[in-house]
Amino acid sequence: KRHDYAGIINLLENNRIENRKLRLLLEYAHNRLCFNFDTANAKINDFINSLPSVEKGEYEKLKIDFLDKKVLFNELFQNMAIKWENGEYIDFVGRLYTFREILLQMIFEEETNTTNKIDWQSKEEGNEQFTEILKNHPDIEQKIRSELKIPTGEIIKTTDDALRICFSSFVEKDGERLGPIWEIYKRTGKLVELRHLTIVGHGTKGVSKDKIINCYGSESIIEDLREIVNKLSEDKDIFKEINTILDKHIRGI
Repeated sequence: KRHDYAGIINLLENNRIENRKLRLLLEYAHNRLCFNFDTANAKINDFINSLPSVEKGEYEKLKIDFLDKKVLFNELFQNMAIKWENGEYIDFVGRLYTFREILLQMIFEEETNTTNKIDWQSKEEGNEQFTEILKNHPDIEQKIRSELKIPTGEIIKTTDDALRICFSSFVEKDGERLGPIWEIYKRTGKLVELRHLTIVGHGTKGVSKDKIINCYGSESIIEDLREIVNKLSEDKDIFKEINTILDKHIRGI
């Protein structure tokens, strides 16, 4: 339940229990939980390759398509839910920061029909692509330039501030669909400030469940974030599936 896959590996080692298939599954799960997707996929491939042909198909679903932003968005949420459940609240707010960033990117891509048209990782190319796309939305472009004091003709960077202006503009045009997402996004803003004070930000302060609930204003933060995931991606608890498979293999020892 606590997803302590590394702990189970240590337990097997301490009791000198050798089971290559189980170990590969545990290493896969641990690396997936740590967002080490390359290693996780390598482990699950090794596991699948060790199986008879008739059994391979059952486990193909465990491979991670981490280049798909919708898959990554759900993966991040499931990871956050685990951190919340385990009481790892600093890690939770750290992941929330990234969740909000990806949310802004996904909203922009969806509303401008430009999925995979912006390289968000490459700032120089991404900024140029972002600026070029905004030319098709002159009202939003002008709003960004005005509020952020960016001269005409100058590149508009893919900052959270610029993307927030885009998001609020989209909400004005389609408040019924985007309004609830926007409200949840705004309410999580104070949690970002909380994150900045911790070791995953710029300080050394701790974070408690009560602090998070007080800042957010409700105990329903996980369910609210789940609502966003369901609207933009798919709320698929892959770790529940992984644990069911692991339980089957552990019982077989």
